[in-house]
Amino acid sequence: MADLETLVGLAAAAGMDTRRVRTALSGDIGTEQVQAAIKQAQERGISAMPTMMFNERYAVQGAQEVGTYRKILEKAAAEDALTLMIDRAPNCNDDSCKR
Repeated sequence: MADLETLVGLAAAAGMDTRRVRTALSGDIGTEQVQAAIKQAQERGISAMPTMMFNERYAVQGAQEVGTYRKILEKAAAEDALTLMIDRAPNCNDDSCKR
């Protein structure tokens, strides 16, 4: 959707300040941030909308079933739990863990 008046009308219907919306959409506000986000997405191989990122490692592209999200979230949670266990494990490099 690129029609300025349509966007301003939608903003007005949502209770937004139309003068601020018109100014933001007519200028360069946020251009650098958007370009940086696009570059980051391209570097990650993201080519579809929507794309949901989990733990900065897993991307789910396009509309998916609930089960797909459940599997990714369970995998990410299991990896986080393993990382936490490893981080909390005693450091036995100095033989202090020997009995």
